[in-house]
Amino acid sequence: MADSTKQVVFLEVVVSGPVSLFYMRDRNGTDLLYLRNVNSELQALTQTTERIERDGARYDQKDNAFQRTLAAALVACPAVQPSLSRLAYTTRAIANVVRQYNRCVNGGSHEEAASTEKPISLAVAVMAGGTGSQLRFVSDVNYANTSIRSGLVPVGGVAAHLWLPGLNKHLAVRLEALYMANTTYKNTYEGQEDMYTVYRETYAQLSSIRVPVLLRYSWPGKRIQPFVQIGVSGSYLLNSKNETRYRYLNRAAFPDYYPWRAIIEQPRKFEQGAIGSIGLSVLPASKHAINVELRYERTNGFSDAYSITTRLAYYSLLMSYNLTKQAQ
Repeated sequence: MADSTKQVVFLEVVVSGPVSLFYMRDRNGTDLLYLRNVNSELQALTQTTERIERDGARYDQKDNAFQRTLAAALVACPAVQPSLSRLAYTTRAIANVVRQYNRCVNGGSHEEAASTEKPISLAVAVMAGGTGSQLRFVSDVNYANTSIRSGLVPVGGVAAHLWLPGLNKHLAVRLEALYMANTTYKNTYEGQEDMYTVYRETYAQLSSIRVPVLLRYSWPGKRIQPFVQIGVSGSYLLNSKNETRYRYLNRAAFPDYYPWRAIIEQPRKFEQGAIGSIGLSVLPASKHAINVELRYERTNGFSDAYSITTRLAYYSLLMSYNLTKQAQ
């Protein structure tokens, strides 16, 4: 006996208008999209993938049935038709096309619809994490040629994330503003200077406002998307204290430390560098994306002196949470 029980499902309205777009997730966690014209029933927007093997090679072939369904449903606005053949099967991309169509048939010109064919989406995120770093003084002077590691310090801030679907659906630009708390570097060593054994201490403390600009490439995925980022950074150093002192171990006439003195007497306030990172973006049911990232940054430090230069390397574990809901 056939099961006559009807299942009631609820659809989320993504776009409402002359043509409406709906979204739901089935029991298997698959995202489904539906289209409805004011004069028609719901139509499923589907994309199937078939594994093809030919001449010993295997590849996936996609049947973009959803593009044909959209072409038939949006025929009243010719301006949106050219974009359908290269339209990605994502909620965001399809929703943008449906909105363009609705503007077109509601009195907007065909040219206006075409001009909005390549939208840019924006998300705002908060960030937090931890950073360890290594400060290096480079000089021909023995005492100044040293490398010092710091402990882990907190970092936090905000980010603006811009997707570029009109350029490449996998690309995004990210602008961040981060505060890095006071980072302390301490180093002691015993060495020979001239004929004497010297015990030297080096100390530095840095804090900064950092502004990275990053280009992100994301691999496709429904809920988890790996990504890589490259970019540049500019930083304003709020604190760049650096100093050294020493004492002789085998000169009885000079048993005490000499006073602390600056290594770089006039440290610059601006720091520049390059960044590379890898990470994962996870999209939970709330659609507020969570990003986890390992980042490496290398900068020119805080020295303008010719005789002593500085290099800084930062190693960060960062997490960000999108305040803006993200459609797939």
